Amino acid sequence: MGPGAVPGRGEIGMIDGRHTMYNPAERKIDLVNEQTFRETLDQYGLDFRKASKVVFKVGSDLIDLPFISYLHENLERVMQDRVQPIIVTSGAIKTAKNDLGIRLNGTGDLRTAYAAVGQPVLMDYYSSVFGSKRVAQLLFTRRDLDPSIADQSYYQQAVVTLENCIRNSIVPVVNENDSVVTEEIEFGDNDRLSAYVANAVDADVLVVLSKHALYDKNPENADDPALIEIVPFVDDTVRGFAGQDANSTGTGGMRSKLEARQILDPRIPFLIVEKDPRWPSLLDRVYRGTCIGSAAPE
Repeated sequence: MGPGAVPGRGEIGMIDGRHTMYNPAERKIDLVNEQTFRETLDQYGLDFRKASKVVFKVGSDLIDLPFISYLHENLERVMQDRVQPIIVTSGAIKTAKNDLGIRLNGTGDLRTAYAAVGQPVLMDYYSSVFGSKRVAQLLFTRRDLDPSIADQSYYQQAVVTLENCIRNSIVPVVNENDSVVTEEIEFGDNDRLSAYVANAVDADVLVVLSKHALYDKNPENADDPALIEIVPFVDDTVRGFAGQDANSTGTGGMRSKLEARQILDPRIPFLIVEKDPRWPSLLDRVYRGTCIGSAAPE
């Protein structure tokens, strides 16, 4: 069956009772049975039952109080199972513009000012929802977390701070320090930031919560787009699937998520989970999403 054919779509990403997996050798989407699907996820190490540190990246399109409440309900459960979550959140600029209705005047790039206004309100959302579960705000630039440009003392201090929060069951809530960032030290978007954070804490899984997972065609405007549940590695065809989509309220898109996979330690499983009203739980193995491996092309 070709990538565009999607008859008999069932629950999750299944087609005619089978799962979708990208075949890099033939550059097409194959349908695989449940056993092959599960074995492949196990091969990538995607098993939340064995995880102790999970990084969750939350995109701007998802950020509002109801979603943060939903996230909290899920994280309460996983913390009972001794899983320590680390949140990488977008949404400071969106919060200032949409939630507060602020319109700023000035010179230069006003995004830094919007971020400065929205960030404390965004943290108020997390603090109010998480209640007795303590949260910590951490704002980074690439100078802090990207080993290729970071001052070693900055990097070590960032890691120590993250680890101390984790050790004391405090949920780190990480964002880029947009109010002071310059082009030379910006991550570009929080998909990349989440990969650097996952590397820094040696996470067991990176979960990117997004408006969409990876499809063979743009799910916003194409007929019968097929969700691709497993991608062994990123090649030019996969980049073509990602296209040039940009997040409507943020800076990222699917391409930036593929770039995050390239930044992420290849040992860390990478999962994109899309917004879906049927989500029973973020950590159940029932979700609409794409697992992207890091196997090098032969």
